[in-house]
Amino acid sequence: MILNNDRNTDAEDVGVLLHAIFTYAEANAEQLDRSLVAAGYGNLLELAKEAAKEVALLHDDEGDLWDGVVWYERLADLGDDSLAAGLFATDDPDVTALVVRWLLTFGYVELSRGGKRWSFDTDQVAEWDEDEEEFHFRGYHGLTDPTVESVTRFINQI
Repeated sequence: MILNNDRNTDAEDVGVLLHAIFTYAEANAEQLDRSLVAAGYGNLLELAKEAAKEVALLHDDEGDLWDGVVWYERLADLGDDSLAAGLFATDDPDVTALVVRWLLTFGYVELSRGGKRWSFDTDQVAEWDEDEEEFHFRGYHGLTDPTVESVTRFINQI
């Protein structure tokens, strides 16, 4: 995804995210009472792969404004609210939910449902209009913590 604006994960996505996880872990191991060895290198690699796949699938398509550097910086972030921090926090995180919460900090999350393209943020849902090539507001979802599943249920009711 970093190298191309598409819904596919590339090795760069996984590599940047894995490096961020390792760096975050090394800097915060003592205060979190959790080490890289305890978390497991293989486990963290699998989490990085799964998270990168979800980010590529759910990120807001930026069209001609695509900037891989922005996504590189987002995946490389080491802050306490970063994707790396969330992936390192527990042995078995809900990766999809974690990625959705993380992506919502930047704006919209996109998904496909019923052969249509949808977008949502913390307040509303929009549907893609093929003819006009833009999203159109469809409703306020009213969800306090929107997930792919809860937004999908909302879309099914529209």
